[in-house]
Amino acid sequence: GMKDLGYQEGRNITLDVRYGGFSRELTAQLVADAVASKPDAIVCQAGTAHGAAALTKTIPIIAIYSGDMVVGGLVKSLARPAANVTGMQLMALELVGKRIQILKEIAPSVKRLAVLASPNHPGVHGERDASIAAAKTLGVNVAYYPVNDLKELDAGLAAAQAAGADALLAFPDGVTNAGRERIAAFALQHKLPTVSGWDVYADAGGLVTYGPNMRASYRHLAGYVDRVLKGAD
Repeated sequence: GMKDLGYQEGRNITLDVRYGGFSRELTAQLVADAVASKPDAIVCQAGTAHGAAALTKTIPIIAIYSGDMVVGGLVKSLARPAANVTGMQLMALELVGKRIQILKEIAPSVKRLAVLASPNHPGVHGERDASIAAAKTLGVNVAYYPVNDLKELDAGLAAAQAAGADALLAFPDGVTNAGRERIAAFALQHKLPTVSGWDVYADAGGLVTYGPNMRASYRHLAGYVDRVLKGAD
């Protein structure tokens, strides 16, 4: 996306890429180091946006956020952030009910839905509440299985199966994303229809996804970075 806007690394922009994997400690340190380096802008995903915003009120932060930035306390409103944070929301709350509806249309017999999600993901509680409310209108019971890492993902899947779940909903977060092939293989083995919000889950073998195109979203995020670098408030 930056290249499309005329940026070329080494000529008119420098990209300092940092990745903390699933280590909260490492990620926190990388965020602190990034802020200390005083870049012209910080581009990040949801969780790291909170860490960066706590450390600087002056460096622009441009984030992809699957929850609600207002509810998450990052901005005052989407129209007027009143902070050094801006970016894009992926409409997680707005779309979670539709995902369950689509799943129910594909598999009308579904009665017990297992929700897999990282409890550390911003907005997870809102998505969980929205899932329960949407499922209730469709006569579906929801059981929530928090998974902090890939080891807990395997345990969560086994617990869901043992509890009699007949469908799976994976919230689109870092843990389930990394374990999407495991989720798809497990679902296929136990004949459980699955639904999620990112296209990579379907690419990995999940039954259906309904949500934004992530590659297009990140490409679009470059437009925000460009405006910030050119002096937009």
